[in-house]
Amino acid sequence: MGARPGFLITTLLLEERQVYGSIKIGGFYRRRFLRLVPAMVACVVLALSILLIYGYGFADWKLELGTLTYTANWVSMGGYPNLGPLGNTSPLGHTWSLAIEEQFYLVWPLVVTLTARLSKRRMVIVMSCLCAVILVWRFVLFNGGAGFSRIYFGTDTRADLLMCGAILAYVLHQAPSRGNVPPWVVWFGLALIGSTRIMTGSFKVCVLPTAVGIGTVVVIYAVVQDSRFAPFDWRWMRWIGKRSYGLYLYQLPVIVFFLLTVHRDKWMQIVALLTTFVVAALSYKYLEMPFQRMKDRDSRSRRGLERSLSQSRVRT
Repeated sequence: MGARPGFLITTLLLEERQVYGSIKIGGFYRRRFLRLVPAMVACVVLALSILLIYGYGFADWKLELGTLTYTANWVSMGGYPNLGPLGNTSPLGHTWSLAIEEQFYLVWPLVVTLTARLSKRRMVIVMSCLCAVILVWRFVLFNGGAGFSRIYFGTDTRADLLMCGAILAYVLHQAPSRGNVPPWVVWFGLALIGSTRIMTGSFKVCVLPTAVGIGTVVVIYAVVQDSRFAPFDWRWMRWIGKRSYGLYLYQLPVIVFFLLTVHRDKWMQIVALLTTFVVAALSYKYLEMPFQRMKDRDSRSRRGLERSLSQSRVRT
């Protein structure tokens, strides 16, 4: 989870409001369902199948249900069952972040709709203040004795990452491109993200999400605003980007499968990585794309909005 989903979704909502004058919330939910749910169900089926094959049955049923209902982050606070050689590693242990994103998708269209009369500047100020409040809230929980899981998996303690992306979407909406972003801006963003590797104690628990959010936003800003950073948009990176959802979903079930099959062989990680790419590519082509085509028939989908915006630019 990071700032990127917040940026992309808010950009789509603002563009829909710009083109049509309003946001069709039911249509938004339908498009999110078609984009996210099919692969998510496949991931749960894959994870459950692996556990059944190796004799663990429904030991992970709470997280399987939490994944399907997008409440996995709250389920994860209670920990994962012991799966023998895997310890407390669940094949769905990464879906907590997707749950928080989906909870954001559920609420955010309503927020953008209800605040339509607020100026862009006021929205940026309000969201920035909320991010600061969430940062302080993490410290309050930490100093109050809240456990690591409560702070790490909480929707209320993680929302600022998505909101950082939303702030950037508002800043860039209908704004002229700068066209010349100093290279140090990208390095600053990458350094912020990298700094999380050396954080310890309260900083790791409380400041890490803020550093990741701001760092990611800075990099996105540079890539969007300056064509010199086109390497971030190379063809092979776009290929990976389109399949990134599947890559994220299937990575842990594949790793768990290899751990149960060949244990920790030195080649296992490489084979598991390649297998994840194959599974994600197959999922994208044969499972996700058919639903994606259904989604794209909606005039308010991403492709529909791109067509409408390009036509309006031609007319002007």
